[in-house]
Amino acid sequence: MLKPSSEKPVRILAIALLLVYSIIQAYASGGDFDVFLNAAATLGKHGNIYGPPFVRDLQYFYSPFFALILLPFSYLPNFIVEILWLWANVFFIFRLWTLFLDYFDLPVRNNKYYIWCILSYFLIARFAQENFLNVQMTIFMLWAVFESFSLLHKKKIVWAALLLALSINIKIMPLPFLIYWFYKGHYKACAYTCLFTVLFILLPGIFIGSGYNAMLHLQWWDVLSSNRQNNAVETSQKMVSLSSVLPYYINIPAEWVFLTLNIIRVLLISVCLAFTRRLLATEKQTINEFKVISYICLVLPLIFPHQQKYSFFFAFPAITLLLHHLVYSSKKGSGYYTIFCIISIYTFCTVLSGKDILGSRLYDMLDNYRPLTFGILTLIPALLLTNASVVPQRKYN
Repeated sequence: MLKPSSEKPVRILAIALLLVYSIIQAYASGGDFDVFLNAAATLGKHGNIYGPPFVRDLQYFYSPFFALILLPFSYLPNFIVEILWLWANVFFIFRLWTLFLDYFDLPVRNNKYYIWCILSYFLIARFAQENFLNVQMTIFMLWAVFESFSLLHKKKIVWAALLLALSINIKIMPLPFLIYWFYKGHYKACAYTCLFTVLFILLPGIFIGSGYNAMLHLQWWDVLSSNRQNNAVETSQKMVSLSSVLPYYINIPAEWVFLTLNIIRVLLISVCLAFTRRLLATEKQTINEFKVISYICLVLPLIFPHQQKYSFFFAFPAITLLLHHLVYSSKKGSGYYTIFCIISIYTFCTVLSGKDILGSRLYDMLDNYRPLTFGILTLIPALLLTNASVVPQRKYN
C-alpha cells in the first residue's frame, strides 16, 4: 500500500497528469467557457450578453459581474484562458480534500486513510471529468463553499462573506448556505454577505454605466425566470435534475408533473431542515456540520432546474463522508451494510454506466432513465444512516 513517504511524488504525478489533460481538453473543445468569454466580449461592446447570437447555440445564464471579471481575459485567445481555468480547477480539487480533512481527526495516515482518499476521488472522477470536458464552474462553486466555511471558522468573517457572496452572484445555487449561516447565528457574516452581494450587483455600473448595468440585470432576471418556466419539465438527455427524471417514470400531464416536483422539492428541503436541527442540537461536532453541508450539496443539483451531469460534482463531500464511515467504522451493523449496498448502487449508476463500459447502444438506452440522478438520490438515505459517533472528529471552540 502507499506509504506516507511516497505520498508527495504520487500527488505531484497526479497533478502533472491533470495539468496535461487540461491542455488537451482546452485545445479539443473549449467547452462552455467559450460562452462565458463571448459574453465578456459582448459586455465590452455594450451589447446584449443574454441575447443572440449564441456561441455553440448556448445561452449565457450567469451574472453581469462575472462577465465583467472575465472582460480582461476576453482579449486573450480562448484556448489560453481555458487552460488557465482548468489548471485552477486542478488546484480546487486538491484544495477541497484539505478542506474536508479539517472536519476529521486523523493524526495517522495509514492504509485506511489512503483507501479512503483513493476511493473518494475514484467515485467522483466521472463528474470531475464532466467539468473538465465542459470547462465548467461546479468545482469552483464547491471549493468556494468550503473555503468560505473554513475562513468563517478561522474568524475571517469578511473574507468568508466575500467569497460566498461572489459564488452566489456568479451562480445562485450556493444561496442556501447563507440561510444556513443565519440559522447557525452567524449574523455578522450574513450581513457582510448581503452587503457584498449588493455591491457585486452595483459594481459593474462603475465601469459600464449604471443604466446599462440595470438593463443587464433586468435581462438576467428575465432569462432566469423564463428558464425556470421553460424547464419545469425537461426532456433533454443532458439534464439530470428532478425535472428531467419524473417524466420518464410518471406518465401524467405536465402541470401535475410540476406540482409533484414542487412537493418533492419541499420534502427534500424539509428533510434537510429536520436533519440540520437534529444534528446541530447535539454536541458541537465538526462532523455534524460536514454532514449538513454534504446533504445541502447533494440536493442542490436535484431541486434546481436545468442542471447537467457536471453539477453532480456537488456529491463529493457526501461520497467522502460515506466512504469514511465504511472504511473507519469498527461496528458493522445493519446500517453499515445498507450504506455499503447504497454505495455499490451509486457506483453502478455513475462510474460503471459510462459509454466506454456499456457501449453506445446500451448506454443510450439506459441514459433515458437517468441512472446518474438515481445514483445521487440513493445517497440521501445513506447520509441519514451515518452515525457521527463512529467518525473521528474535531470540535470547534
